[in-house]
Amino acid sequence: MRILIALGGNALLRRGGPMTMSHQIANIRRAAQQIARLADDNQLVIAHGNGPQVGLLALQANLRARLVRHLSMCSMPSRKA
Repeated sequence: MRILIALGGNALLRRGGPMTMSHQIANIRRAAQQIARLADDNQLVIAHGNGPQVGLLALQANLRARLVRHLSMCSMPSRKA
């Protein structure tokens, strides 16, 4: 069976947890361990979003007032992280 898994940017964060790289890596490892259980018997397609990371970059760049117009400006750096 082919399974599409939408692993959004929120999967990298836990409610109330810090938005640090080390915490995001730990959270993605947990998600990957669960996803790996499906891999033997299925074809997996994993799609990833980065909404919270883009939002954090926008806040760091002090773009809150112009957030909607400038999200594309923040999206590219978040993909390189």
